[in-house]
Amino acid sequence: MMDMEKAAQLRQYVTALRALQQSVERTLQQGVYEGAGAMAVKSYEGLHGRIAELMQDDFYVANVLALDTSSTSDERSALSRVDFATTQLLLYLEGRLREAIPVPPRPPHPPEPADFRTLGRDISDQILNLTRTTLKRAISGVEVDIQLGHDYGDRNLAGEDFSERDLSGYNFGDAVLTGANLSNANLSGANLSDALVDDANLTGANLSGANLNDASFSGANLEGASLRGANMKDARFDNAILSGALMDGANLHDANFENARMDRVVLNGANLRDAKLKHADLTDASLVHADLRDANLEHTTLTGANLTGAALRDTRMPDGQTYERGMDLTRYTAAEKPKREDTHDEA
Repeated sequence: MMDMEKAAQLRQYVTALRALQQSVERTLQQGVYEGAGAMAVKSYEGLHGRIAELMQDDFYVANVLALDTSSTSDERSALSRVDFATTQLLLYLEGRLREAIPVPPRPPHPPEPADFRTLGRDISDQILNLTRTTLKRAISGVEVDIQLGHDYGDRNLAGEDFSERDLSGYNFGDAVLTGANLSNANLSGANLSDALVDDANLTGANLSGANLNDASFSGANLEGASLRGANMKDARFDNAILSGALMDGANLHDANFENARMDRVVLNGANLRDAKLKHADLTDASLVHADLRDANLEHTTLTGANLTGAALRDTRMPDGQTYERGMDLTRYTAAEKPKREDTHDEA
């Protein structure tokens, strides 16, 4: 168990990491990269070094989350790497901090008053009857909101309003959330596996680290949502709006994004193997080091998309051709001036 002094120091670093994350995201969205990449790398390495020193025995923090900038060739790539690393570090530290919060001891039951024990049965009955009457009057005509805890699994919540609610870690597995309002809700780490979320409003929602395995978001609006590190395997997002969504590091293996609006989406380092993206709009999307092997991109709009370092082996390209090593991608990504995209074909 982490001691409270270390937990207090980590909370300070978490605050600094969030500030860095917001700054990097804003820079990526505005497209002003000059000089920002090097500054972001320096900031992350400084924070990571202090955190690694504080958690010397944690191999994951000290080694896995160390930033590798050896292959970074431009400012945008550097920012994307910092963005991804910061997200992973934040998710990990927040999880460790939740484990460090001690469970408060249950307060002792107050002693039963001796004078009440000595009352006769008739007086006791009068007191109890008076209490019941008082309670009935107190709640008469008042709508009581019963808190059911964090478990909404397998419930019909169609059309419910959860906007701006903190639902982090909640269970919505197999729930029906069709048409629900989840705008700006915090669903980080929540379970929505097999949930039906069609036509729901999730604009600006935080679903980082959430489990969306086999869920359906057909026609849903997730504009500006954060799905960093989320598990979206086999999920459906056909006809959904994901403009400006952040999905770096997410698992989208075999997910369906046909006819989806995904302009300006960030998918750096995401797993898109076997994903279905026919007729999707990926204008100005960032797919740096994304895994698109065996994905279907037929009739997909890739104008302005950044495919630097993306894995494209056996990918079906927008014109129906299967990607081959050395293929010129500017025919798909170029708007006015052709831009060379470096790709690799790792197995």
